[in-house]
Amino acid sequence: MKRQFKTAPNLPYSVGVSVGHIWRALLKTQEWVMQAPQLSLLPLSIRRGIVMIAKATLFVLLIAVTFFISILYFGLLTFGRMPLAPTPDPQPGINELNHPMHQYYYPELYDEFGDLR
Repeated sequence: MKRQFKTAPNLPYSVGVSVGHIWRALLKTQEWVMQAPQLSLLPLSIRRGIVMIAKATLFVLLIAVTFFISILYFGLLTFGRMPLAPTPDPQPGINELNHPMHQYYYPELYDEFGDLR
């Protein structure tokens, strides 16, 4: 019997499935908080407020992380498109008299006025 390989999952589909799992877990947690016997001393309106604050906090955290990742991504993309710094000229050879640094690398070939001997 041949072994069948699964094809790679479609990325948007798998992201949607993950978001669905997270959403169901959030709803299950919300239901547990609303019906928890440990929190029965708190009025229902306070429990709803706590759940709303927790949801808002998670939403703001998600937006902040998404914003940070997008800024980082576009910064790296921009940094990657920048040209590389030019490399410094290598040391000139002894016969390269037109090189601007030739006089400093070979001072023995020049007199005190900067002319070739």
